[in-house]
Amino acid sequence: RSPRLEDLRAIAVVLPYIEDDAISKTLVDRIEAQLGTKLFLGTNAESVRLQMLLERVKYKYLRDETELSLLELFMKIEDVVDPSVRAACFSWMLYSLQQLPNPSEFEKKASLVSQATASLMTAIDSLLISSADHYQAAKSAIYALARADTKLAFNLISRFNTEERRDRGYVTFIREIVTSKIYVTQPGVLIKAVNCIEDEKTRSIEIVKLMHAIAIHCERKEVIDVNLGVIGLWRNIRIANVKFQAIAAAYKIFAICYSNRDKAEELLLEMKGIWSSIMVDWVRTDVGYYFVGDIAKIDKPLAVIWLDHISTEEKNRVSMSRDFTLVLNQILNLLVRCYGSLAS
Repeated sequence: RSPRLEDLRAIAVVLPYIEDDAISKTLVDRIEAQLGTKLFLGTNAESVRLQMLLERVKYKYLRDETELSLLELFMKIEDVVDPSVRAACFSWMLYSLQQLPNPSEFEKKASLVSQATASLMTAIDSLLISSADHYQAAKSAIYALARADTKLAFNLISRFNTEERRDRGYVTFIREIVTSKIYVTQPGVLIKAVNCIEDEKTRSIEIVKLMHAIAIHCERKEVIDVNLGVIGLWRNIRIANVKFQAIAAAYKIFAICYSNRDKAEELLLEMKGIWSSIMVDWVRTDVGYYFVGDIAKIDKPLAVIWLDHISTEEKNRVSMSRDFTLVLNQILNLLVRCYGSLAS
């Protein structure tokens, strides 16, 4: 297939991090040559993201020209008719402006961040007035605002017209915060977003997912410190089997990031209690074995202890089941004999 904007943008993501200006300039020129073709005409979120990546690189060695290009891009976005596209474009522009070298200096000179913010708010107002499905219309903007301005993101999502759409908006917001690892520097934002989800089932499932994602970040050494408030989100869950999955991920995060063995033992004790409270036998066994397989990557002795515990519990349950079946058969035989005696 022909190359798409997403392909060029995926390539351009690395450009701002290339230290050799000559190499980055060559790559920028090649991408801009591709953008000159008819395949890439138009203004949308992908084109703005790509253009801002290129401008971030050019800002290092062509500052005056880049400033004019940014102002020109701002005017192009202003001309976009669709409010959802315009909001998404301004959101990504706002995020990218904050990534420029010394953004405060550029803001004093051009006031582009404040102008983009004002235009974004106008676009959001138009978007919410003109669309029936607020979530679908604003979804693209949420991704950018999660990185650019979390206050604006909360403002936008809180104005969605139904509870279900607000919850979907917060879920999208949370996943972007976790993916971009914003929870490391702004843990309160993640905690607030989780608490804003009104549907209990949706909130519980999302907590499990984000805890597992954060555990993977820690395991890969992508994150070395996680806020204790974030780790404690598992306490917001009431359903035992779901809560166990969340606390299991929380224990893994804590074990990797902290050396406090007393606190780790407290978590393990709570985890055993939650596991024992799972009423359905096969569910309790399944989540237990999943924890064994997961924790074995970082703590094999603990995995062996839990494996023995689960295996023993399962064997006892099977033995009890056989005894119960034997007793039930004896009762049935007795009933048959009694019925036969009465009939004769």
